[in-house]
Amino acid sequence: MASRQLPMSADKRLLFEKLGLSEHNVQHRALYDRMREEASAGRDRLSLSRDNLVENIRKDPSVQPPFAWDNLSETARHKEILNIYRNASPQTRRYYDVGAWRDGPNEENWVVKWCLWHVFRYRDNRNRARANGAVHGGVQSTYYNGYTVGGHGSVHNQPREGNGFWDPIRDDR
Repeated sequence: MASRQLPMSADKRLLFEKLGLSEHNVQHRALYDRMREEASAGRDRLSLSRDNLVENIRKDPSVQPPFAWDNLSETARHKEILNIYRNASPQTRRYYDVGAWRDGPNEENWVVKWCLWHVFRYRDNRNRARANGAVHGGVQSTYYNGYTVGGHGSVHNQPREGNGFWDPIRDDR
């Protein structure tokens, strides 16, 4: 039976509490990282097709991948939540089960939804800050066309991983 769900905007501390995890436990943090990786893969899949966008912006050429959470249709998000849940690793599945709910043909998983929303939110906020020339470690950097432009005017000719956007899962290590 699913426990009472958290609001999507709830912080990680509350998720850990609901799942009976401790942020101070190395194994629990590794489990959370695995959940983020699964959600990140879901985010990437959602950005593969314009068919996942809400109808009114589907044909807008200015909307480009990676797509924002609010640009995705509820149906596309819901399908991906169920996909992540059904294909979860044995380690994460046990914790996703806490958020699983089913009533006949209706199915939902608030734990997976929380993880997916936070991966989108984290990536969108980081990209927005970096696109505006965010300051990190005393040096201002901007990402342009998949390249890091340093605060001292240097361009690091190392393409960013993936689609040229900063990825909190892959680029934070």
